[in-house]
Order: sequence, then C-alpha cells, then structure tokens
Amino acid sequence: MQNHQSALRALSTAIIMFLNLLLFGLLSAASALDSCTLLVVKSQEIYFVIYNTTTVCCDIWCTFYCNETTSYITSEITYYQTTECCPGHGGENCYPECNKGCLSNQECSAPDTCTCLAGWIGEKCQRVDGLQATEIMSNSITLSWVTPQNDNVNGYYIVITSNEHSLNMTTASGINSTTITDLYPFTLYRCCVIPILYEGNGTENCVSSTTSEGVPSTPPNAVISSGLSSSAILLQWEPPLLPNGIINRYTLYINYTNNNEISTRSVDDQYTLYLLDGLNVNQEVGVSISSTTGGGEGPRSSYVFSITKGMTSNITSVTPTVPGSFTVATTSSDLITNIVWVPPKVSGSSVLFYHLTIVLIESLGIHTEQFKWTLRAAQTLNTTLSLDPFIPYEMRVMVGTQSGAYGLLNSYTFFSKEGVPIVFPANLNVSRNSASSLYVSWSPLTLWDSRGIVTSYTIVYSETANSCDSSYNQLSLNTTNTSILLEELSIQKLYCVSVAASTMAGTGSVSDQILIPLYENSQFSMQLIGVSNCDEWLLLDPKLKLSDIVDILVEVLNVECLCHVTSEHFVMWRFECIDSYPNTVTFGGHVIGTQSTGSVELVEMLQRWVNRAPDVVVQSVTLRTSDEDICVSDSSTEKMNFTELLLSIALALVFLFWIITLSLCVLTVYIKFDCKKSKDIQLTSTHTYSTDTNLSEYTSSSDRDSPQINKKDDDSGTGTMV
Repeated sequence: MQNHQSALRALSTAIIMFLNLLLFGLLSAASALDSCTLLVVKSQEIYFVIYNTTTVCCDIWCTFYCNETTSYITSEITYYQTTECCPGHGGENCYPECNKGCLSNQECSAPDTCTCLAGWIGEKCQRVDGLQATEIMSNSITLSWVTPQNDNVNGYYIVITSNEHSLNMTTASGINSTTITDLYPFTLYRCCVIPILYEGNGTENCVSSTTSEGVPSTPPNAVISSGLSSSAILLQWEPPLLPNGIINRYTLYINYTNNNEISTRSVDDQYTLYLLDGLNVNQEVGVSISSTTGGGEGPRSSYVFSITKGMTSNITSVTPTVPGSFTVATTSSDLITNIVWVPPKVSGSSVLFYHLTIVLIESLGIHTEQFKWTLRAAQTLNTTLSLDPFIPYEMRVMVGTQSGAYGLLNSYTFFSKEGVPIVFPANLNVSRNSASSLYVSWSPLTLWDSRGIVTSYTIVYSETANSCDSSYNQLSLNTTNTSILLEELSIQKLYCVSVAASTMAGTGSVSDQILIPLYENSQFSMQLIGVSNCDEWLLLDPKLKLSDIVDILVEVLNVECLCHVTSEHFVMWRFECIDSYPNTVTFGGHVIGTQSTGSVELVEMLQRWVNRAPDVVVQSVTLRTSDEDICVSDSSTEKMNFTELLLSIALALVFLFWIITLSLCVLTVYIKFDCKKSKDIQLTSTHTYSTDTNLSEYTSSSDRDSPQINKKDDDSGTGTMV
C-alpha cells in the first residue's frame, strides 16, 4: 500500500515539474514586456485517519460485548493553478525590476536593464530625439523634435550659429517645434536644441541646414562702360557684394539714347565683361546691370553712360606672340558640341579682354553671328553648344589692350559633328531598262539635308504580286553614285523600289516605294485541235503540257528573230475548254517583249506561225494548231464565239416573229370589231423555242463586251413568251 502511494506521489511531482517548465518556456518570451506572469500548476497532499469500529466479546464466555476501534492513516493528492511573476519581475503587476535603479529619463524595460523613455536619446537619455529642420526658407528655419514621454522638462534652449552671426532663444516646455527668423539667405547654420531639466541642463542635439537662396541684396558692383571703337562699347562689372545665392546670369538693360530704345541682353554668370557692338558713330549708350539667383532677380545698378568713338578711331592690329589654343570636341549627341578656348600665355601682357564670337558660314559669303563671349585676360572658355550637324562655323577672337587697342587676334573654321540625314533623296525615278533589269536614278542630297558627307546611297527593292504593301524578298544595294542598274531580275515579277542616304552618323529616312509594272507585253491565244476530250486531257499533268507548249513557242520565236526569248517571257498562260468543242483546247496568255523586239512584234511572229497550221506534239499527242481565235492586242478584247452568234440570230428571229404575229392580230381585230370595243380584246401569242443544252461559251480571263449565253437550269430547253 505504501509503495503504491510513493509511486503515485513521484509521478505527480514529475507531471507538475513538466507543466511548470512548459509554461515557463512559453511565457519567458514575454519577459521583455512591462508585465510578465507565469501560470503555475501546483499539487497538495492531504492526509486522512480512517477509524474502524467492531463489536467483540468482552469475556471468555461472551457474556458482555464491547466496541473495539482501530485506525490507519491514508493520503490524497490534489492539483490547482496559480500565477507567479517571471524571473526578474516583481510587484503587484510583475513589472521588470532593476536592482540598481534607473535615471530620471529612463525606465526599467527588462530585468536590470534601463532604456531611454520615448523622446530621449543619448548615453544618459538627456538629448531630445528626432531633431530635424522641417521647413527652410531664405531667412528662417523651422526645427521640430519628438515630445518626451515624461514631464521632466522645464523648457528648451535653442542656439543657431553661422560664420557670420549667431542667435539664441528659449522656449517653454510642452512644445516640440520652433521657428528661427532673421537669418541670412543661402547661409549654413548649426541648429542645436538643449533641454532644460529640473535637475540641470541636458545634452545638446544639433543639425546643420542651409537657408534657401534669396534675391541679391545689392546690384552688381563696379560697373564700367567705355567706348572701344566707333561701333563698340566695352562693359565691365563685378559680382554683387551680397548675392544671397549662386548667380546664374546677369541682365544688361541697354538704353540706346539715339532712339530711346531699351533692350536687354542676358550674360552667363561666369562672365563679367560684355562687348556691345553694332552701334553708330558717337552714339551715347546707357547700361544698367542686375544679377539673378535661384531666389530671383536683384536690384539694378545705376545707369552708366558712354559714347562710341568717332570715325578717326580705327581698329588697331594686335598680335600677341602666342595666339592661344582652340579645340572642338564632339559629344554622344548629334547636336551638342564642346568648345574650349584657352588664352595665350604672354608675360607682362597688357591684354584687357578677349571677345569671342561664333558665326555661321552660309552661302554667298554671308556670316550670321550665333554666340559671343567677352572674357578677361586670363579667363578660359569651356562651354557646350547646340549646333546644327555638319555646318561650317567660324570662331573669331578679338583682343583689347589696356592702352585701348582693339583688333583681330585669330580665327578658326570648324564643322560641327555629322548627323543622320533628315530627308531622303528626291526625284526617285525607276524605269524598265529591259525585261530583267531596272534603271534607278535620284537627286543627290544637299549639305544642309545630308547633315554630313554622304558615304553611300542604299537602294531597297523587293518583289510583289500587286502592291508595295505586301512586298517580299527584300534586297538592298549600296552605291556612291546617284544611279544604279538592277540586273538579273525576274521578268515575271512586279518590283517596289526605294532609296535612302547614309553618313558616318547613320542611315536617314527611306523614300516612299515606287511600284514598277511588268515590261511591255501583249495578249496572245490559239487553239489546239486533236484531243479526244479536253477536260479529260487536262486532268493529267496540265503543268507539263503547258511547259511543252511554251518551249515550242520559245523555239519558234528564237528561230524567227534570234531575240533571246526564254520561257519567262510567257506569263499568265492557261488552258481552257469549250463545251461545244470537246476535241479543242484553247491556249492563251501574255508575251513580254525583249530589249530588241517588242511584244506586239513577237505575237505577230506567232500568228504567222499559227497561220501555217503546223502540228505540235504535246505529251506524245500530236495536235494541230488553228488561227481562228488568234488575237494581238494590249487590251482584253476577243472575238465573239460561234455559239453566241447563233443564239443572237435565233433571238432576233423570235422577236421579229412576235412583232409580225402581234401586228396581224391587231389588224384582224380592227377589221372585225368596232374600235370602241377593241380594249376588251386580248391578244395572246405563244412561241416555243429550244436551245442546245450542250452549247456553251468560251470566255477568256479578261473582260469582254460581246453578248453572253446563259444555260437553262431545266433539261427541256424550252420557254414561252407572252
């Protein structure tokens, strides 16, 4: 009994330990939370005393009976659930416990682990978190940060510093942003926020920010205008003292006092000289200059006036010992060219400025000014320009000295980069040089259209059945000439031809395709007599039979004219049967002329041969030719066949008989009856005719204007006309 109870207690203890370990493993991950508890299963063993009372004899003779009580002790194990704090946690809510304690801006986030409260960063959690410049203007910066989670702040101390000046201010607690004003445009500032804690100041947190560009506060400085020649004035200036940003251009306001006209000129920011030319002799000109940044245009300078020199002031020749260097470099773009000019290095030079112009060289010696720059003595020009491809330009360098001399230093001629032709060659003309060759010609491209030196012309040609929209077997040839002969073409094909021009930069657009018809040709047909049944004869190898007849005709023509006719000169050939003549085969098609003999002449040769009614052997069958239906024309007209003629005569006779009968009836009625009753008389004439149901017509593939015969659907071949 006791062994059984001991085993039961050991099993219960093992179960309890397993459940506790399982629950601890499941809940240990929650120890990082603010509160962490464990669900624990416990056991309790309760002991019981069991009493048994029995009646026994009290003496030997069992005269008296007594109650005898015996007892033994037993136990019972019970299980119950309860909660406990995770290790390292305690208190009523089982929060993490830090035995060493945490600072004022910290919290115990895990056992013996302190972290910063929200809104605080740093080793001691005394710096504001999330500091940033949220809005930047030309004269103000707005700072913002994260509001601290606790109330350990008594305010904030703001410090703004730059190389020019510094500002500071204090803000109250409970806010998380502030705007600092009265700042300088386009200036780098260091912005710091220091929290004021109850136990002392915290640690600063800083960000750097540059105010945006503003409008220049002052106009360009030291503006000088001086007459350089009888037609030019030299302008000089310095950047403004307070630009408040990056200057991207200068604007010149020019007052031409001769006619009170005010005009403007724009100058890049890197240049502070400008040569105003094209003026009149002794013309007074006033100039005011402003500068512009990303913030806008600043104030203008006061007008400075100067007068051009008189006619006695001629341009002086100035020739430094070194002319300077000039390079033109192309880029990946067809239109962008890099221009670099370096001034000459002359010791002790009295050069005041260089004036550079790029002019477009047009035909007839016309030069159009495109770009110009005025540089100081040691200033280098390095710029990219958008120039039309492969156009001649001239770079002219004028120099002015301290003594007032002004003249041409040097000039350079260059071409811009080649481009792809913008148009296709014009006046494309294609003609049949022979049945198997085409002569193609076109006009050359001009220099303006080719945008480079034409290296080749590409001729594209392809075959087609009827139109250039469905061409195939496309081929191309290149040539440097403006004409080409396309040879060894199929004389039985239509062709589509186009042309394009190419430079070193690539191939330009392709011209529209021109459809080239077959070489001149004429229609021809003849009859072959001697087959047992036309339909049955054509069922067996019609292509071979057609080829045999064409070979015979080729041989006949070459004997007649020695004109080098081949089987390709016979196109659209076919066999046809006539129902009324089952032993006759009609053979017809078109004959293409050769370079020496026209198609009409070839057909006339065939007609003379057919007139002799020679016999021909086609697939071991001897046939006799007939000239009854021989035809020579460039149209599709043919003779009316015999069946159609008979039918036309029969219809004419029927119509004549009907007219005569009707006339006789009318005459008879008129004699026998009064004219007033003639409207009640009905005349009826019935005529029955018959046609041969086996009679049919032969119609070639071309359209015809001759009358047609339509067969009856019924077998009787009779009809009644009323």
